[in-house]
Amino acid sequence: MRISLLIIITLCSAFFIGCKHPITKVPTVKFFHINVDSSQDFIDLKLSDLADSFRLVRLETSDRAIINANDYYVSEKYIIAFSQDGIYKFSSDGKFIKKIISWGRGPDEISGFLFGHFYDEKNDLLYIDDVNLNKKLLVYDLNLEIFLSPIKKAIEGSWGSFAIYNDSLIIGKSPSYSAEPYALFFQTFDGKFVYGIPNVKKRLLGQNPEETFQSTNISIGKNICRVSFELDDTLFTLKNNHLVPYISLDFNNPREKPPNAVIKKGDREISFPKIEASSFLIIGVSIIDEIIWETPTAGRSKKTRKYLFFNKSTGKYSNIRTYVDNFSGVIQSPNDGSIKFPLVIKNGKLVVIYQPQMVKQIVYKGLDNTIFSTALNEELLKVSQNLQETDNPILLIGKIKEKI
Repeated sequence: MRISLLIIITLCSAFFIGCKHPITKVPTVKFFHINVDSSQDFIDLKLSDLADSFRLVRLETSDRAIINANDYYVSEKYIIAFSQDGIYKFSSDGKFIKKIISWGRGPDEISGFLFGHFYDEKNDLLYIDDVNLNKKLLVYDLNLEIFLSPIKKAIEGSWGSFAIYNDSLIIGKSPSYSAEPYALFFQTFDGKFVYGIPNVKKRLLGQNPEETFQSTNISIGKNICRVSFELDDTLFTLKNNHLVPYISLDFNNPREKPPNAVIKKGDREISFPKIEASSFLIIGVSIIDEIIWETPTAGRSKKTRKYLFFNKSTGKYSNIRTYVDNFSGVIQSPNDGSIKFPLVIKNGKLVVIYQPQMVKQIVYKGLDNTIFSTALNEELLKVSQNLQETDNPILLIGKIKEKI
């Protein structure tokens, strides 16, 4: 029987031993500190710094395939587009195959963007956590183009982020309202609970503070599972059934203990990557400068943004002054707002999404960048032929460098 373990994270600290699991020695992992407020090292990061071996793929446009997607998975066989009206399947060279899943309440439909997903590339299975299905995890076979028998959830509720890990684990996020809150829990594919890592990270909520558990997020990479928490400045590694600190962001002003989830001026938001590249991490830091309340309970905030580039090979970090897509010539800075970085795929690919108008501009500018191959420039001219503004996006797909 194939065993799979579910890791559900809701708020956890560092060195924790799983409930209902034999006590083992806490492993050690190299631990890095990033002094965010005092860092004076700046870099101008380029697309070509991150990846090489680029190719261009023009996604076929037809009356059955007009997509608007910012999320893709690129495997050796397929390109899966998570669009605004459903999930689309293309071949690796961009040929449209089928719209495999639609949004809705009918048979073989799911609840739009209110879902988490994970692509098991080895078996071409797409796992889906639909927010309206608290008791089961959906499984879609991309080769057969059918839903398989769903997986029973050992702990009911909407997990959000989750993943298959080492071919035997499903990693998920525990609902904060669970009767037994685990930072991570493990279950078999037939829905049997195996063990869990207790959740101990707390937060306050509201003007009359009541302690609840922080929500958590999972970051997946090649043979790596990381965990971060909603109101915490540390990224943890899952190692031998423990959560061990990996990177700590250090600030001049420490957080309250426990922190309050109601945001106020001066609060910070940390964004660790959902998918981790093998050679680097890009970490987002936002400081709340002002809160503009539009109703007594809802508003918007103005933020100062900072992005940190962490080189996993050297352990060094820098502030990103600018990010330059030196294929298109577009330059972004945190001073102008959020930076849109390329998509990182857990199989080691990197993806940049271009709308047709941008491809036309690249050709028109006639960028002569010797960093990119002659073959890639020839592909650019080819995909730009007869390109209409209403066509589907064009993907620039590269291989993430092992060392930067």
